[in-house]
Amino acid sequence: MKRQWNEQELGEHWSLSHGDYELLRHRTGHSRIGFAVVLKFFTIEGRFPKDRNEVPNVALEYIADQVSVSPDNFREYSLTGRSSERDRSQIRELLGFQPATVEHHDQLREWLTAEVLPLEHKREHILESALEWCRKTSIERTFRT
Repeated sequence: MKRQWNEQELGEHWSLSHGDYELLRHRTGHSRIGFAVVLKFFTIEGRFPKDRNEVPNVALEYIADQVSVSPDNFREYSLTGRSSERDRSQIRELLGFQPATVEHHDQLREWLTAEVLPLEHKREHILESALEWCRKTSIERTFRT
């Protein structure tokens, strides 16, 4: 996840839609900001953050302003508990994604071996190809770039 975002990029990638606000309607405090941050992070990265430090401060502040909750509330949102698992499940369903399985990893490896590696050897291009495969197949990616 890139760390620096200008105003235009924040607006384009971190702005909440009307539908997003509907999902937040009955949430307050840390649940409200946590869900919003995790939703937008997943939309951008195709995966959920492993820890709070992955979320750029400027993006956290941008979302906090939109949901009228202090960014400090995000510290109280668990990224690993039952509530967050329920949130992740709701986000996957909303966006049409499924968690990666061993079978998906095998399919990705086979696809990369057959389609990408014969033509490309630069790490960043291989990673970008893997990311695109995950997006096209609606599989949650489990690797970091």
